[in-house]
Amino acid sequence: MSKFLMKVLVAMSLVVSSAALSADVAAAQTYTISHWSWSWASPNMYYTRSSPFNSTLNTYMTISATGQRIRASRRGGSGNGSTNECESFAGWLPGGTYGRGDGDSKSNVVLKNKQSGGTVVRGWVWELFAKDCNGGSGIERNDLFIHSQGNNGGSWNSGNYSSWGCVKIDQDDRTYLADSMRYQVYRYWDERLTVY
Repeated sequence: MSKFLMKVLVAMSLVVSSAALSADVAAAQTYTISHWSWSWASPNMYYTRSSPFNSTLNTYMTISATGQRIRASRRGGSGNGSTNECESFAGWLPGGTYGRGDGDSKSNVVLKNKQSGGTVVRGWVWELFAKDCNGGSGIERNDLFIHSQGNNGGSWNSGNYSSWGCVKIDQDDRTYLADSMRYQVYRYWDERLTVY
């Protein structure tokens, strides 16, 4: 790649990321954005299970060619009220690490625009595939995603955070996160999620 083209790409990414950060600060109703570090590391997501309907999904991601890394925090729900991670289609998301190279061939983190299957898990989602509960010693939970409410949703309230065991986030959070992820300079297959 020529030095000129590289400079153009860097300049464009600075404009896009500056505008995105400015817009996010003005519209930050459900998520919060903060500068974290300067790093080219792959994106990492951490879901802290504190309550089935009110937990936190933190995302650390490099947003521009300058290597600026930010933390985006948002509320996320998982399960229908049960904290039993072995209860299929009811308990919250099993703990552990999801992604390539995590020692678990069943799990992965893949950003995709899902347009088939159930009507709730539609639009931009992060497919997590499957995970054995209880640190790998329990039953297999499958059809796991980070998602919102369908393609476009509609009205959103606290009751929308209930799920069948996936992580469910607000419509605005999903849109922000999907847009940010698609504009990043990184290898998608290195993305990881850790659930505590």
